[in-house]
Amino acid sequence: MLTLEQQSDKKMRVAVAAKHYTVSEAAVWNWLRQGKITRFKLGAVTLVSLREIEELIAEGTAAAASEEARQARIDRAGRREQIRVAKTRNARPRRLGAA
Repeated sequence: MLTLEQQSDKKMRVAVAAKHYTVSEAAVWNWLRQGKITRFKLGAVTLVSLREIEELIAEGTAAAASEEARQARIDRAGRREQIRVAKTRNARPRRLGAA
C-alpha cells in the first residue's frame, strides 16, 4: 500500500498529466524546458511528477491572484483620476478680473 507522500508523488506521462490538470501539453513541456519541473525518463517515455505540477499550479494561482489584486488597485486609482479630471473640467470657469 502506498503512503500519502508516495501517492502524491506519482509520475505520469506528459499528456496524461496535462489532461489531469487541464493544462496544455505545451505548458508541461515548457515547464520541463525551463527546469520548473523534473523530467523522469523511462526509456523513450518522459514522465513528470504530479506533486511538482500541483505545486507549480498553486504558485501560479497565487501569483495570478496577486496580479489581479494589483490590477484592481491600478483600475481603482485610474477611475479616481478620471473622476478628478471630470470634476475639474465640469467646474465653472472663473471669469478673468473677477475678485
